Amino acid sequence: MKNLTLRQRLLVLTLLPSALITTLLVLYFSMTGISALETQLRAKGLATVRYLAPISEYGIIAGQMDSIYGLVQAAMQEPGVKAAIIVNPKGRTLAVSGRVSLAAEIIRQRLEEPSQVAESES
Repeated sequence: MKNLTLRQRLLVLTLLPSALITTLLVLYFSMTGISALETQLRAKGLATVRYLAPISEYGIIAGQMDSIYGLVQAAMQEPGVKAAIIVNPKGRTLAVSGRVSLAAEIIRQRLEEPSQVAESES
């Protein structure tokens, strides 16, 4: 900063803090927005699961696999749904739609209530 004129020094001293504050605010609001979107997506997924669980229960008990498959296909029509899978309490897959890339151990876990078992990689 020795070779800078007074005008250039003042310019650097005024623009540097404002550029730093602007960068920090952009980062903060970006992270907050992404976090809010992830929370909303997770809530939407759980709402879909909580909606499908009682509806598919009758089809599982009655052995109506066509109705279960129809429910999974209907779930795939929702925006943001990449895959849907319905498993029985023992972990046996009853209906699948979309590209499911879960390990068999995850699918076989006994769940006490409808829940999310996987997240998007992006």
